[in-house]
Amino acid sequence: MQRIFIFPDFQPDALFCFSSREFDASKNLPLFLDTIGVARDRHFTLEQVHGNRVFVPRPGHVGTGTRPEADSLVTDERGLALVIRTADCVPVFFLDREKPAIGLCHAGWRGAQKKIVSKTIEVLRGEFHSRPESLKVALGPSICQNCYEVGEEFEPLFPGFVERRGRQFFFNLRGALKRELEEAGVQAGSIRESEFCTSCLVDQFFSARKEGMETGRLISAAVLK
Repeated sequence: MQRIFIFPDFQPDALFCFSSREFDASKNLPLFLDTIGVARDRHFTLEQVHGNRVFVPRPGHVGTGTRPEADSLVTDERGLALVIRTADCVPVFFLDREKPAIGLCHAGWRGAQKKIVSKTIEVLRGEFHSRPESLKVALGPSICQNCYEVGEEFEPLFPGFVERRGRQFFFNLRGALKRELEEAGVQAGSIRESEFCTSCLVDQFFSARKEGMETGRLISAAVLK
């Protein structure tokens, strides 16, 4: 089993990567950091709450064990690993090569409803003067539409991204996020998408839908080089 996957299009400016289930965020984060060549005290993570708050870690936050309640991180600090955890939700990576600056957010359906990716772009623009049209974005492994059964109440929340099959409804989370990115000004050709479904490929990735909420969590990391 491959242990770590890297988006090659973002190198050498940034390292955008995610783990297989061989690294569980609650148990193996230090080893994961060792493997990607990041010092253990040079990462920052969050207490994820399925909201839309974007946090900007400052030098005084790093290495203190601080874990603010938020679901997105942005920085222009080189060598600092932004880290999130997922098990069906989408890790969304952002790179502005012009500034340079990066971002990483945790986007489930609640985050998508609260416009987490748009909020991340707003903070990148406010903090680092990033232009949406200059951003390159990657969507990491997540649950696909065929596996993501939801209730009919999702239809008005995400029009055009919920497919009705008889009495069942299936949500295209990735598609909804891609549309939001484009509406926020990101060029469609600047969006990369992982083909991995965490539920279809549960032997390789963690899936809360298939395995239950107590399963492990994948690690995603973004590092500005």
